[in-house]
Amino acid sequence: MLSINSALFIHLAIFLVVVLLVVPLLIRPTMALLEERDARISGARERARSLRDESDARVRDIEERIGQARKKASLDREKIRAEHVKKAESIIAQTRKEIMDKIAATSTRIAQERESARRTLVADAEALSREIASRVLGREVA
Repeated sequence: MLSINSALFIHLAIFLVVVLLVVPLLIRPTMALLEERDARISGARERARSLRDESDARVRDIEERIGQARKKASLDREKIRAEHVKKAESIIAQTRKEIMDKIAATSTRIAQERESARRTLVADAEALSREIASRVLGREVA
């Protein structure tokens, strides 16, 4: 059986002294360190979360700017292409006009040369026919 003697009171006194000394000297500072560590970890997590959110926002902003820059570049490219097409059409129209003018001038010159050649041929044909008639008839034909 269990007997209560002075050893129990000594053990109880030692236990109470140890508890009274350990709690303020060891447990409370350790708990305070653990709470401080938890607070720092929580703060670091919050800072990390806010930094991640901020970087995500910046990435979205950059991607949006890139998209806008691509749209602007596409519009600029289309504008430049349209200008070049317009310029090319203008050059083609001008060249076509110049060619048509040259064709008209050449046609006019050819018509004049043809008329001149026809007159010359008619005059030569008359002279040749008189000469042939003169030789055939043996006398001068008027």
